[in-house]
Amino acid sequence: GGDYDRWDLEVRGGPFSHARVLVTTEDHGGGRQVVRFRVWPRAAAGLLVSGALIFVAVLCALDGARVAVTVLGTFGVLIGARAYREAAAAMAEVRDAIDTVTEQFTSVGL
Repeated sequence: GGDYDRWDLEVRGGPFSHARVLVTTEDHGGGRQVVRFRVWPRAAAGLLVSGALIFVAVLCALDGARVAVTVLGTFGVLIGARAYREAAAAMAEVRDAIDTVTEQFTSVGL
């Protein structure tokens, strides 16, 4: 992130979703530190596109355009599912990276 962002790292899951990471350290004396991570998914772009398509599909349903409802509704649901999948993939990557770093530090006694 930039100087004024509320997060430190961003992991892209794809074009519709990503995960953001905030990292902080706490000193506990005697040369010991605790590193804390806060991770959260962001899928605003995917949910916005998905919601817009589903909204238009509902309007088409009110007008009786069955083919348009089917096409728009299907794309809306598929994009929403992809956004969810991408957010989950980004979160999994962050968790794997944190687990790897944690294992490395605990194996050397830090």
